[in-house]
Amino acid sequence: MGSVITGIAYSNSMDMGKMKYDDKIDMYVLTNEKRINGAGTMFYDGLLKKFADKIEKDLIIIPSSVHEVILIPKDNEISDEEINEMIGEVNENELETVEILSNHMYLYCRRDDRIYM
Repeated sequence: MGSVITGIAYSNSMDMGKMKYDDKIDMYVLTNEKRINGAGTMFYDGLLKKFADKIEKDLIIIPSSVHEVILIPKDNEISDEEINEMIGEVNENELETVEILSNHMYLYCRRDDRIYM
């Protein structure tokens, strides 16, 4: 996954860098300015809502590590099963155990302003 990251979204800026995965899927990386332990920025008050409203879509949240989460607009051509498989593979092969957040994706619903499993 590291080779696809072309932009970083800092929690204090809505100028989130866009990247592509397999030329089909728009992805955004959300972290803090230090890029260390930045996954918690997804809980900053109103941040997901502001971003989802900006792109006018619900969000798939991929807990890529304790350092960042990846946000994908919920209109892409990838299934939930494929995303969860990708998360499992990355967790197993690329991350230290202490960096793993979860083995599954989450969904942010902008209408409800809630995160669902």
